Amino acid sequence: MAITVREGQNKRRGGGDTAEREFLVEGTSDPSAARLAAIASAGSVYDGKDIRSNDVGYREFANGVWVVTVPYGSSGSAEPQEVGDQEFSFDIGATQVQVYQSLETVSITGVTAADAIDRGGAIEVSHDGRVAGTQITVPTARYTLSGVVSAADMEDGYDIDAMALVGTTNASAYQNRPAGSCLLVGVSGRKRGDGAWNVRGLVAFAPNKTNLVVGGITVPSKKGWEHVWVYKEPQIVTTGGKERLVQVPKAAYVERLYEPGDWSVL
Repeated sequence: MAITVREGQNKRRGGGDTAEREFLVEGTSDPSAARLAAIASAGSVYDGKDIRSNDVGYREFANGVWVVTVPYGSSGSAEPQEVGDQEFSFDIGATQVQVYQSLETVSITGVTAADAIDRGGAIEVSHDGRVAGTQITVPTARYTLSGVVSAADMEDGYDIDAMALVGTTNASAYQNRPAGSCLLVGVSGRKRGDGAWNVRGLVAFAPNKTNLVVGGITVPSKKGWEHVWVYKEPQIVTTGGKERLVQVPKAAYVERLYEPGDWSVL
């Protein structure tokens, strides 16, 4: 099911140095995905104020439906003034994600060692083999790149080029972050009196990983915005003289979900 974002009616508030907008996000059970979708729709600038992505709040309104509040505030610093000038800022926070495999099973209590079943790190396994998983808190980083685009470049289609790159990952290193670790969430711009444009790009960062162990299988490498999942097969194991059918990890798959893009135009 696709994620949809709608701004709430009469849900814009502001005055002075701050502003706030409220969005209704549907189609996901993941609060992080809902948060990112709202940020992408909100844009990095509203009413001349910068988004405060680290302070974005959310609450679950119904199953798969989220109310996300996006705040804005004055930057407190001068914007880039000349074409080619750039300013780089970041917000680091935390969010919750659903995981289904642990890094390590530390102990098993309540059964004898002979009866203990190795679940391969699967979390919250029911009697029928279903894996419920659990939520954990992970760090998040979002970057804002501010710059000035000339009127000529905008007339040549800068905004169209930028739109084509939203939802892509960096094909090569970007701001010293390796290829595949950054996701372009949104780009916004505002025309100035001199004809040039103040432009801001919002980027979400996820670190690349090597030798990632999932379900007892070592994955050599996974880029930040790729997805890894474990294929399991039923297997009969004998513990304590009893045969039991358990799901055993057989293979780990790394999937590319986003196209890489040439961000040199940004």
